Amino acid sequence: MATNKRSRAKPKAPRSKGELRRYHTPPVEDAPPLLFGPYKPPACRIGDWINDEVLGLVEVSGWTDGPMPWPKRKRPGLPTIIFTDDLVRAIRSESARAVAGAWGFTPSTVTNWRRALDVERFTPGTTQLLQSNYDAEQGSAALAKGRATIAANPEIRQGIADKKRGVKHSAEAREKISAGLKGRPKAAGWGAKANAWMLEGKAKRR
Repeated sequence: MATNKRSRAKPKAPRSKGELRRYHTPPVEDAPPLLFGPYKPPACRIGDWINDEVLGLVEVSGWTDGPMPWPKRKRPGLPTIIFTDDLVRAIRSESARAVAGAWGFTPSTVTNWRRALDVERFTPGTTQLLQSNYDAEQGSAALAKGRATIAANPEIRQGIADKKRGVKHSAEAREKISAGLKGRPKAAGWGAKANAWMLEGKAKRR
């Protein structure tokens, strides 16, 4: 009995050098500027052996063709950028989009570089970029909407209260909580509820 074999289409590899460059270095539109530069490539030539922060000594096989040319190493298949001192410093300090725009790679590639170097998600550059893009009016509106949702939903309020009940705070935290509560109007029946929570907490500790 003859069986039909499904043929799987193989992905087409880029053929020309121009296609290969576009495959490796797609443009990044509206990339933010670098904040902690300048960054300079190492003084080296093709065939030199230089230090890679991940692999150690590697042989330089050429240069990337992005806005900031950088040495790349030999490996089976496609060449890979070499993690030299200044590039590693940029990856650890700048936002992923800024590094992608300056070196001519995608932000997802920079994210893979961060993983290889064990870099945290929020670098100083990422934090500054998020702060500069923050819209105060939208943030206030979202906060007000969240508070209104909590106020209108007794189950959510009860869940928050259950999580906070019995939690021990430091002296500094207690002072901040007390200062934040001063001047706030108290809900009807709050005293009875507070007494009930205190008695319940005492009973659990016995």
